[in-house]
Amino acid sequence: MLVAGPRYTLTPAGRWTPYLHFLVGISQLKASRGDESDRASSFVYGPGVGVDCALNRHWALRVQEGFEFTRYAGEVQANSRFLLGVVFRK
Repeated sequence: MLVAGPRYTLTPAGRWTPYLHFLVGISQLKASRGDESDRASSFVYGPGVGVDCALNRHWALRVQEGFEFTRYAGEVQANSRFLLGVVFRK
């Protein structure tokens, strides 16, 4: 999956910096059963929210939740994505 999009950072509250984002991109699905396999591509889009918690000037912990919507086999799929990460800032 390859996604990108705008992010709107809200006013920081102490160590916490919340943000909103909207991502768009492309996703690929590969399915197989026995000797048969198939691939399909889909446009993917979805909103999300997150927050960075500053540990010091250069490092922060990130918690992010987002939704992804795709369309395969004529049906829309909605998935939730939860991410935990470490952020380095210059």
